[in-house]
Amino acid sequence: MVSEQRAVCEENNALVEYMRKWWTEMAENKPKNYTPNTEKNIRTAFTNVCKHKTPITTLKEFKDIKGIGRWFLTEMREFFNSIPGASQDDGLAKGGKKARGARSYLPQKNSVAYALLISLYRERIKGIEFMHKQELIDAAEASGLSRVAIAPERGRGKPGQLGSSAKEFYSGWSSMGKLIDKGLVYKISNPAKYMLSDAGRKVAEDCLARSGMLDSAQNVVSREESSDSGEQDKENVVVVSADSPTSADLNTKKSMEDDIHAEFIERATTRTTVGDASTSYRYDEGQNGFTSVGSTVSAVKHADYVKPCSSLASLSDHRTSQDVLRLPPLEDLLKFEDVYQVVFILDDREQFIRTRKRMIEKICAEYKIQIEVKRLPVGDGIWIARHKQDHTEYVLDFIVERKNVDDLRSSIRDNRYKDQKLRLKRTGIKKIMYVVEGDPNACEGADSIKTACFTTEILEGFDVQRTSGLGDTLRRYGFLTLAIADYYKLNSTSDECKTAGTCPTYAGFIKNCDNVDKMTVSDVFATQLMQVPQVTEDIAVAVLDYYPTLYSLANAYAELEGDALAQEEWLMKISKGVVNGVASKNIYRFVWA
Repeated sequence: MVSEQRAVCEENNALVEYMRKWWTEMAENKPKNYTPNTEKNIRTAFTNVCKHKTPITTLKEFKDIKGIGRWFLTEMREFFNSIPGASQDDGLAKGGKKARGARSYLPQKNSVAYALLISLYRERIKGIEFMHKQELIDAAEASGLSRVAIAPERGRGKPGQLGSSAKEFYSGWSSMGKLIDKGLVYKISNPAKYMLSDAGRKVAEDCLARSGMLDSAQNVVSREESSDSGEQDKENVVVVSADSPTSADLNTKKSMEDDIHAEFIERATTRTTVGDASTSYRYDEGQNGFTSVGSTVSAVKHADYVKPCSSLASLSDHRTSQDVLRLPPLEDLLKFEDVYQVVFILDDREQFIRTRKRMIEKICAEYKIQIEVKRLPVGDGIWIARHKQDHTEYVLDFIVERKNVDDLRSSIRDNRYKDQKLRLKRTGIKKIMYVVEGDPNACEGADSIKTACFTTEILEGFDVQRTSGLGDTLRRYGFLTLAIADYYKLNSTSDECKTAGTCPTYAGFIKNCDNVDKMTVSDVFATQLMQVPQVTEDIAVAVLDYYPTLYSLANAYAELEGDALAQEEWLMKISKGVVNGVASKNIYRFVWA
């Protein structure tokens, strides 16, 4: 109930009546953010204004009253602007700084403030008046409107933490403070709720209009409301999205969607030969899709890893049967999309799953894909083809490992980096993707991180993908899922299934990975070989193909005793160049010399 209290100072009667009228309108309309706690705050502020014994003529004086926060300042601004000589103190309510003119604040495109403001606007036009911090971060990151990460990184930049700097203390979320200072966003309640002010709504519409997205804002909302997320109850499986149609409505032009899918399908079936330049891809918001950077690599029918330059020619001679991506079994006259559904499986040890569940659900709804969470023995994500009738699951020839730049730097220092890549190769999955998340230039050891990315892609055959943050990574997963589904639709026939080989079942994949994790004498020998200069994972595996133990290699050198040159070149000779001359010589010196 609105208080009938009167002002102690007669000169404040106009302000008190203005606040009483505003309070009455709020109580009658009762917006979603009008809670009992809100009414309590209004009553406290109103009582303190009534008890104030001196005239209140400026916003600065109004701000000094107990219980008056930024929300009240914004709502009462119109009253004080109507008082002659009071508007010049408007700037004092924003921290005492001198006003710089009538120029309004407009967030830079693709900044964090830009993403937060538009995310709040999109929720508001759906009828959601306020959002909590984590909900807002998830929505902003899932929107893809920010080119940098928004959420604070766990364990980084804590006050008083050894080695943390003032720069590390700030994150993308720090931009919210500026939006609140500018009166575009209100922060109310405890725990905090964030809601868009009328001024913020106008700025958000201005931002959308300038970027050409204003007309599509309603379409985005209707698309999210119409998507049926559904639920699936399966033992030992946590389903974070649901029904996955075979085609996706990405709210973009059909030609752009086809181009995006073609980019990924080409990468999945592209082989680089000596002399070809590597091709990388990036997501460009301004270009509405993925664009190619650098020159184009040559394409052939079958997929293959990019091997060390010295071994490309020889590898094609004895690994041709391994070049073709395996296919799930398919009967005659049946189509892949009629029999199977492509599902992306996330490892349940990914830390963001618990805190970013809503973001994952939005990605699923946007791309019309299905993501499930299970325990994976290797990698951070795989793609499976699930039979629509008997629900048999086949693991497709794609696996992804996600690394934050800080994690990658740490794994390089303690040598976990090489071991993890070797375990990925030993799964038998042919298309291995390595997602590097974040900007390497923003952390220590930038050169070592860039070198690791380069060697991982060029020398070891991994498909290295670069993303700006977690939201960008999840969108990349969405694009990849669509592209992989399209690839199998185009290439799966009963005849090709017979020649390409059959994908392993999910249970078989788990069992094989468990066997891979068991340490053998060959594993120890491989680890020893990788300590030799110039010996990469591929070279170590090639040596193991001929000599699985140190003892067997020593016997081979013993048979060539007396001919040092032949011993130095022996591994290069029998591997037909897979083991280069320098590595062959170094291994000989390590084992025998």
